[in-house]
Amino acid sequence: MAKLLRAELKRRDDGKPIGRPAAPTLNVFAEQWLTNERNNLRPSTLKFYRDNLRNHVLPVLGTLRLSAIRRTHVDGLMRGLTALGPLARQGVRRTLSACLAAAIDEELIELNPCRATGRRKARGLTAKSEPDPLTREEARLLADTAREHFGG
Repeated sequence: MAKLLRAELKRRDDGKPIGRPAAPTLNVFAEQWLTNERNNLRPSTLKFYRDNLRNHVLPVLGTLRLSAIRRTHVDGLMRGLTALGPLARQGVRRTLSACLAAAIDEELIELNPCRATGRRKARGLTAKSEPDPLTREEARLLADTAREHFGG
């Protein structure tokens, strides 16, 4: 909640209206996105995106508002693609991710729920991993060791 409040205050400070209109459904946004990208993409890429959306993504997630799509929805979509090979499944994820990245660019959503689904759990990552910087003593020891081994 605090993150959303900070985002709204930043919008206000940037001179943008506070509060957002309801985000469109994925069906509506995907069609707008493909239309807008028509001149920016190769015809084969546009067909790839359109086919993935029409055949796999929109039948499952199309009626959801962009702001309602969560990682659990993306994970469910991906689990349902059992008839596809790994490269085809990756293409579906890339397509949805590119579409949702455009929604971020248009400030319709804040985060892309396609990012790192499945990989975070496998690697034990959390949504906000904090850096673990070296202490001064550790940094000195590292520098001294590097000088001994590599000269300098």
